[in-house]
Amino acid sequence: ITPNVTTIIGDITTDKCRSRWSPDHHNNQVDVVLHDGAPNVGAEYGKDAYEQNELALMALKTAVSHLKQNGTFVTKVYRSRDYASYLWVLQQLFDHVQAVKPAASRPQSAEIFIVATCFKAPRKIDPKLLDPKHVFETVEGETTGGSGNNQAVTIFHKNWDKKTRKRGGYDHEHLDMTMRHVVSVREFCSVG
Repeated sequence: ITPNVTTIIGDITTDKCRSRWSPDHHNNQVDVVLHDGAPNVGAEYGKDAYEQNELALMALKTAVSHLKQNGTFVTKVYRSRDYASYLWVLQQLFDHVQAVKPAASRPQSAEIFIVATCFKAPRKIDPKLLDPKHVFETVEGETTGGSGNNQAVTIFHKNWDKKTRKRGGYDHEHLDMTMRHVVSVREFCSVG
């Protein structure tokens, strides 16, 4: 046990976990919140990445209600089409936001850590800033950071992961949002 360090282990999406932050505990203000949580993965990369980033947003929501001014928030995210939106949210709340790929993380893994320092501690935060339905809203596959467009396609829409053709730039028919092209070993060996 480290002096002056309190560790809370639990499911950040539950009231039970959030209630462990008692009002009388350090006046409910902390210097650092470190989030290394992850959802159950394995369904499909786009869905896994969305769930990881949604979890990171929920951790941020808890963190901003407990961080001291100039506090630090560290979280794991997956690079995906939601990554830019998540960074934008952090930049509204912190003076410095930096992506870090620790040596312990496999190079081929899409996971990275975001270190956000110098929490601005605004008196009021628009709830939409911490709402995944708003933050991760997409229009025709492009990240908008929550444009409010009525024609948005979100994770809750049946076509949320529908690929759209792009003209110019990267070959989006063969590369996913993380600029990877995943094929079986058989397909890889038969290319020629």
